[in-house]
Amino acid sequence: MRWLVLVVVVMSAACTPVRVPPGEAVQRPILEADALVARDGARLPVSRWEADTPAARLVALHSFRDYRGAFDQLGPWFAARDVSVIAMDQRGFGDAPHPGLWAGSDALVDDLRDLIAVLRREDTDTPLFVLGESMGGSVAVALMGGEDPPPVDGIVLAAPGVREGIPVKPLWDGGLWLAERIMPRFAVTVREDYEGVLAPEAVQRFRHDPKVLRRIRADTYAGVVWLAETASLRAASVETPMLVLYGAGDRTIRRVAICHLVRHHATGAVDLRIREDWPHLLLHGPDRERVATEILAWMNGERHEGAVHRECADSGH
Repeated sequence: MRWLVLVVVVMSAACTPVRVPPGEAVQRPILEADALVARDGARLPVSRWEADTPAARLVALHSFRDYRGAFDQLGPWFAARDVSVIAMDQRGFGDAPHPGLWAGSDALVDDLRDLIAVLRREDTDTPLFVLGESMGGSVAVALMGGEDPPPVDGIVLAAPGVREGIPVKPLWDGGLWLAERIMPRFAVTVREDYEGVLAPEAVQRFRHDPKVLRRIRADTYAGVVWLAETASLRAASVETPMLVLYGAGDRTIRRVAICHLVRHHATGAVDLRIREDWPHLLLHGPDRERVATEILAWMNGERHEGAVHRECADSGH
C-alpha cells in the first residue's frame, strides 16, 4: 500500500504544470541602461530608442515566442518621429530568466506595472503609451483592467490575445486544462514559416534568430491562453483610451473576441481599425510603416472611435 501511495505521489508531481513565479519583492524597481530590475531582483533586458526631443514615450511588449528584438525595425522609426520606444523581454522569453517556462499572468502584469512606474519616475510630463502585440496586448489589457491601473495616456493593441465568444470555448478550455496536467512537459516544435506574409527581415528573424522560442511546452502554451482569458474578463474595466488593430484574415485571434473587447470598454474611448490585408503579426507585415503611421496619428490625437460598432456590425458579431 505504501508503494502505491508513493507511485501516486510521484506521478502527480510529474504531471504538475511548471510555473516559475517571481520571488518575493525585495526592492524598488529600477531601470538600468539595458534592463529593468524588477521588484524581486530579476533582470528583464530592455532595448531603448530615444528621440532627440520626445513628444511621447511608447512601452512595447512583444508577442508569444518573441522578445524585444521584435521592435528593432519600428523602434528607430518611432524615435525619428519624436517618440521614444522602450521594449522589454517578458519573463520566460528572449534573454529574460527561464526562457520557455511560464512565469504566470500576474508576473507579466506586475513587470509591466514596474516598468511604467520607473518611467513615470523618470519623467512625469511626457505622455506615456503602451503598445502590446498579441500576448503583449493581453498583458496590457490585464493590467489596465485590473485593480489600481497605472497612469497611462493610451494603449495600442495589435491583434491582442483575447478569447471571449470563441466557439465551443468550454470544451477547448477543458481539453487544455487536462493537457497541462496530464502532459505538461510535452513540447512541440513550431515550424511556421511566414514567407510571403511578413516583411523579408521578419521572415528571416523568425526562421533563424535563436532568441525566438520554437520549442513550446504544453504548460507554457496553456499559460498564455489563461492570460488571454484574464484579459478578456477584465476588458470591461479598462477606462484608458485604446486603439485596436486587427487583420480581417487573422486565424489566431477570433474577430468575435476583438469585438467583445472593444464593445465592453468602460468609457467607449476605443478606436478599432480592421484591414483586410493585415496578418496576425501586423507589426511585422510588409506595410508595417503604414501601420506605424496610423499608430502615430492616433497618439497625436487622430481618433475615429465611432468606427467600433460599424466594424463589428459588418462582421455580424
